[in-house]
Amino acid sequence: MEERRKIFSLAAGIIGKNGADLASLLTQEQVKPLQEATFEVFGAVAFLRYFTTLDLPVKTINAGEGARVEVHRRPLGVVAAIVPWNFPVLMATFKLGPALLFRRQFQDLAFGHVG
Repeated sequence: MEERRKIFSLAAGIIGKNGADLASLLTQEQVKPLQEATFEVFGAVAFLRYFTTLDLPVKTINAGEGARVEVHRRPLGVVAAIVPWNFPVLMATFKLGPALLFRRQFQDLAFGHVG
């Protein structure tokens, strides 16, 4: 997981460094005010940096004589993420970030459009 944290930090740095350009592109694509696009791009940077602090700690719920009971949380199953059209960068980062950090593999990642 340490390697994925480093990748998230690197991605946050690259997006942050190019934030003004990305916000401008987002404004052109969505015709949203530049201030909102800037908020969205740098919000994605903040989420990526926050995700680097997350962990799945082992919780000991009973440590008696000769016995120890631990809870290990592991992500299981499918990740489904519906991303609204009005904040695509922010919501995609918010929804896909934890899934990628905790080793969900995207074998059949599909991007669709309803409407």
